[in-house]
Amino acid sequence: MDKSAIRRGVPSDVEAVADLHATSRRSAYQGLVADEIIQRLSMEEGRIRWTVFLSEQSALRCWIAEMPEGMAGFILVGPSGDDGRPTHGEVCALHVATNLRGDGIGRRLLDVATVDMAQRHAAAVLWVVRDNVGARRFYEREGWVADGATRDDPWYEYTVPEVRYARPLS
Repeated sequence: MDKSAIRRGVPSDVEAVADLHATSRRSAYQGLVADEIIQRLSMEEGRIRWTVFLSEQSALRCWIAEMPEGMAGFILVGPSGDDGRPTHGEVCALHVATNLRGDGIGRRLLDVATVDMAQRHAAAVLWVVRDNVGARRFYEREGWVADGATRDDPWYEYTVPEVRYARPLS
């Protein structure tokens, strides 16, 4: 049962978010993307990006699920970067600690982020690694629909195929 509290991320969360992000991605993408990519996913690399994402000037918002033991998960949302969808919001990242997956934390984070995005956007999108069946099922259960758009997302010198999901927010 999920007993996490959800709060807005702040600059002092950089280390914890970068660590959880790197750990979660290594676990979630194992077998879905090239091993060379998995080996390069590090907290140090993420720390630079998260410093920007969690700054006061960022257009992105991070919501964090905390438990007494520490950070349980996070979601990052902001304006969509997709051409042709400038008025949409976007879920940029959603990660839950590996040992807490399936406990409802991801659902709660997505609910909070959806309410937050609905204050500024009528609809939202997100991109999912094409072969990440578990994540795709999760989003579909939460009302997101694959809209037919695909892309090859550059990860280092590799590309990772992704599919786009969308949903209205009103």
